[in-house]
Amino acid sequence: MRSDNHGGLLKYIRFFSRSLGLLQVLISIGAIAGGLNFLRDTSGAGSGFTREQLNGTPFSDYLIPGLYLLLVGAGTLAAAWLSLLQHPWSAELAIGLGLALMGWITAQIFWLGYLNWMQPFYFVLGLLEGGFGACMQRFRDAKALAAN
Repeated sequence: MRSDNHGGLLKYIRFFSRSLGLLQVLISIGAIAGGLNFLRDTSGAGSGFTREQLNGTPFSDYLIPGLYLLLVGAGTLAAAWLSLLQHPWSAELAIGLGLALMGWITAQIFWLGYLNWMQPFYFVLGLLEGGFGACMQRFRDAKALAAN
């Protein structure tokens, strides 16, 4: 039995899937670019960082942070594709990747301190990514209930 609200739910799911996919493309571009910069120059100098900033962290250079950024960026790009396709796993991936981005920024501020506007900006992007994922999950669950 189809609910009258079923069509409205589909519009919300499409809106959030597309918005999430575009947001994830934006996040992935920044993460991949940052990761590649750190891998190209593990001293961090090419990205405006110094090795001294890593004192008190588990890292002696920017190799591991660069790999982390590259992997998260590639994962976020793949998740963007799944979001745009409205894949069933896209909501959970968005929540996990949003948490990973917020965790990265939190760890960065904890170890390095506040450096620039990009930290709160990317924290908010992670919050939006996770929030969009949670919304998609709720709409998907509501759609399943409406279809019964």
